[in-house]
Amino acid sequence: MTCVLSVTCPYSNGMIIKRRKTSFFFLFIYFLGIGQCDEKDTIRLRKGRNIMPSKNSCIKALCNSLGAEYCVREIDLEPVVYRDFGNGFNVEISGVYTTSTKKKATIYLWHGDRPPACIIVKTVRDVERENIHKAVEELLKYSNSLLAQGLDTRDKLFKHKFKIWNIAGGFGMQHKIYYGTKPTFSSKDVSCFSRGKYECKALMRNKGGQPVVISQCKDKDFPVWKVEYGYSCLIFLSFDDAMDFCSGRFEKVD
Repeated sequence: MTCVLSVTCPYSNGMIIKRRKTSFFFLFIYFLGIGQCDEKDTIRLRKGRNIMPSKNSCIKALCNSLGAEYCVREIDLEPVVYRDFGNGFNVEISGVYTTSTKKKATIYLWHGDRPPACIIVKTVRDVERENIHKAVEELLKYSNSLLAQGLDTRDKLFKHKFKIWNIAGGFGMQHKIYYGTKPTFSSKDVSCFSRGKYECKALMRNKGGQPVVISQCKDKDFPVWKVEYGYSCLIFLSFDDAMDFCSGRFEKVD
């Protein structure tokens, strides 16, 4: 069954949009996005189909529905909905640059907005569209509770999030077997000491000639550095911190 659609879009300078023989299905879809419809924000489907809202108009509509405190920004090449709490924390609502209203959002609570000082403090996944505002308000309360605990810097939040401490224990390095020669290794052997989520970035040696491994976690949410030697394992927040610890204790390898 078809009908004739004739409607004035409030964002199209009064221009009348007309389409004949419009199915009720497309009519329903059209009216879902008509509130934010813009002539430049629409896409034309295959020949004979009707104009539907684009990703741009849909993310604008979501942003406007959440309130004046929200805006659309591009983060890591993705258009997202953003809100600054004004207390050093902000939220990024990702996964909403789509025409589908069923796709769930991922919400990131950040501290700071410029690398390397910024850090993701908490992630809330699989959030329904109608629950986004509630989830953001809960993150606002959570950010204020962190500030009440004195957690107001990246380093403090990093240690709180990952519960970092230095530990001792074996770490299962790979072994190389030498027959009748004195064991030696060089910077070319770096890849031999990468394992699991940790990638070896540098090698040194202790006074006994044993390897000292400086590696970084490949998880972007947990980018710590680790120094391993003998049965000891120490965690650091940056490469510079790790190398400061190693300086004077260990020797460089060729």
